[in-house]
Amino acid sequence: MKRALGYAGSLMALFSVLMVLLGYPVARHYGSEAAGGQRLGTLMRQSLTSWTALPIYASAAGLTLSVLHVPFPEALQRYGVIDVLMFITAFGGYFGVGMRVRFSENIGLWREHLVLTIFKFALAPALALLMVWLAGATHWPLHSAAVQVFMIDAFMPAGLTIVILANVFHLDARYAGSLWVWNTLIFCAVVLPVIVLVMA
Repeated sequence: MKRALGYAGSLMALFSVLMVLLGYPVARHYGSEAAGGQRLGTLMRQSLTSWTALPIYASAAGLTLSVLHVPFPEALQRYGVIDVLMFITAFGGYFGVGMRVRFSENIGLWREHLVLTIFKFALAPALALLMVWLAGATHWPLHSAAVQVFMIDAFMPAGLTIVILANVFHLDARYAGSLWVWNTLIFCAVVLPVIVLVMA
């Protein structure tokens, strides 16, 4: 459990950095000026050095403590502190996006939903499986817990980052929110039960 949580936190930190380094330039290309008229480079630097980057550094600090074999505070797990913090964070993001979604506007977006569904729940897991296989063919195969976390993450629905990028670069945030909500609903209704059955 602790090892898997550490792997998951490391992947989240990596994804956050990649969102800034790769996602920002792509969103800036298709969008307009960033919020506040900031230059792309300035916005990227601030995103990695301001308080909004605290989750990245918190994950890095946790990983460092794990490497140094510092004991995990059992009280955080015993009293559900970590679970509560995760739920609060998720609620804030989901609530804000959910208020902007209009289900009546989704009828004409079935092609976009289909493409995203195929990419997230078929192509991405297939690519992850290939990467796991390639790692296993080397002298540095992944730990079994890392493989499980990696594969589960590969099946995850579209993240809130698509909505964040749409807001920051003045793209269609409601459209992005619609894709995110429906992709998450498909995951909860179809993909998640399959994962639970397979992992049980």
